[in-house]
Amino acid sequence: MLLLHRAASDYLGARCCLLNGVLSGLELGSQAIEKHLKALLLFASPELNPKEFSHNIVRLSDRATRAGLVDLARHHETIQKFYGHFQSRYPDNPGGSTSASTGELAALDGLIIDLIEALPVPIEIRLSSGVYGRLAFLTGNSAFPDAQLLLKRNPALLAKLPSIVNDRERLASLALQPPQDSRAPLAD
Repeated sequence: MLLLHRAASDYLGARCCLLNGVLSGLELGSQAIEKHLKALLLFASPELNPKEFSHNIVRLSDRATRAGLVDLARHHETIQKFYGHFQSRYPDNPGGSTSASTGELAALDGLIIDLIEALPVPIEIRLSSGVYGRLAFLTGNSAFPDAQLLLKRNPALLAKLPSIVNDRERLASLALQPPQDSRAPLAD
């Protein structure tokens, strides 16, 4: 769960930077992708050691795809670009990006939402942790003021919003129901 929290923080930081024209948000975007991929792999196979994965999101995405956890074919170019952005964090790193644009935010958003949706966890976990957990204000529990930043110019998340709200409301109504007890009521 902590990995999802960190992934959401990196994603939020990436969005904040890129929405404000700061290109270092692309490196944060790569780290958000990395941590979401590692969470996906670890939820599917808890015995894995995440430190063995390195920071190579291309290899991580290949591993997740080969394991049948997610189909990332439509995100291949985005993953390649963001790995290049991560490599660009030092000017002498080979394989660094030769171009960068804040316009890459939409592709990042789509990839992150697909990774979240692929997490092999109960819906309660998906809705209460990571990126979706930061949207708690939608049900009146505004613990995280950054929800507006997550939603700003984010068609991928806005498209999921109705189902997120419906799932939250359904789970909340289930939580409010008294437990079903098959035993006979106690006599006075």
